[in-house]
Amino acid sequence: MPGGRWRSARSLELTHSIDIDALIDKLELPTLILRRQGDRTIHPRHSVAPDERIPSARLVLLDGNAHMPWFGDQDAIVEHVPRFLAED
Repeated sequence: MPGGRWRSARSLELTHSIDIDALIDKLELPTLILRRQGDRTIHPRHSVAPDERIPSARLVLLDGNAHMPWFGDQDAIVEHVPRFLAED
């Protein structure tokens, strides 16, 4: 489906164009960063840098290589998000 490929390409383009540098140092909220270790869409430094710059951030490296959370091991995501939200 040509439209589907266009939407995927556009989504990837938007993902790579997001620049959070101007805002990241202002974040004071607890932040959960989930990243699959083999994800080739987002460079690892883009996960580690926010983890180091946001005081209350937690980086969780998951197994797998899927970028979209609804692909791959969804159970790992479902496990971490509610636990993070339940913390004080």
